[in-house]
Amino acid sequence: MTMNAMFGCLVCLAAPLAGEAQCCVEPPKAEETISLGVISAQRQDDAIAALAFIYPLDTCPVTGKELGSMGDPVVKMYEVEGRGEREVRFCCAGCPPKFEKDQAKYWKEIDEKIIEQQKEHYPLETCIVSGDALGGDPGMGEPVDYIYRNRLVRFCCEGCISDFEAEPEKHLATLDEAIRKAEREKYPLKTCVVSGEELGSMGAPIEVIAGNRLLLFCCKGCISEFKKEPAKAITAINEAWDEAGEAGESQPAGTGAGGHDHSGGGHGGGDSA
Repeated sequence: MTMNAMFGCLVCLAAPLAGEAQCCVEPPKAEETISLGVISAQRQDDAIAALAFIYPLDTCPVTGKELGSMGDPVVKMYEVEGRGEREVRFCCAGCPPKFEKDQAKYWKEIDEKIIEQQKEHYPLETCIVSGDALGGDPGMGEPVDYIYRNRLVRFCCEGCISDFEAEPEKHLATLDEAIRKAEREKYPLKTCVVSGEELGSMGAPIEVIAGNRLLLFCCKGCISEFKKEPAKAITAINEAWDEAGEAGESQPAGTGAGGHDHSGGGHGGGDSA
C-alpha cells in the first residue's frame, strides 16, 4: 500500500467522528475479480489448443531415425517467416546444429511429410480463405498445400496465402470446426487414444486436435502423456480411421496407443501442465 493510501485510511478512521461513513479506498469491482478456477480452466484450454501445433512426425528430420530410439527426443522451437512458431523433435542433441545450418532443406522435407500425412483426411473441399472449390477453377491451377505451424492448410491459389497470414487464428478456427464436424459423430475409437481406457469412464472425454485430426482423451492427465509421444497417438487414430474405412465404425474397447496406467485413480484429476 502506498503512503497516500495509508494516509487516506487513517483519515477514514476518523470519519465516523465527523458523521461521515464513506471510505476513500474503493473496494475492487466485481468484474475485476478473477477466480483461480477460471484461470486454471483457461490455462488448460490454452494447453489443449497448443497441441494442434505439436510436431506430428515420428522420425528425426536430420537422421531419419525413430524418435525415442536414442533416449528422450530433443524438442526445439523455431520461428519461421510466414509459418509461425514451429516445433521440431530430434533424436539427439547433435542434430539441432545440423538442422540449423540448412533449415531450408529440412523444412522442405518436413513439410512434404506432413502434407503426405494430413492431406488424405483434410476436411475441407474449399479454400479456407476464399471459400472457392479447391481445384474448381482451371484458371487457378492445382490447390496450394501450405504448412503453417505443422498443420496443412489448403488454398485455391497463391493469392490467398497473404490473407491467411494476416488472420491465421481466424482461419485455423474454421479448420478446427471442420475437423470436429467431419470426425466427431463417427469417431472410430471407443477408447482413449493415449491410455486405451474406455471413453466416458472418467467423465466427459477431452477433445484435442493434433495432426489435423480429432483425438479424444479419457482425462486431463493424458494431455501430458500425449506430449511425450504425439506421433504415436496420431498414428493410432489414423490407423483406426483406415480400419473403419473413414466411414466411422467405432473400434472395440482396448484399442489405443497403450499409454499409461489409470489404476487406483492415477492422474485423472490432475492438471495438464
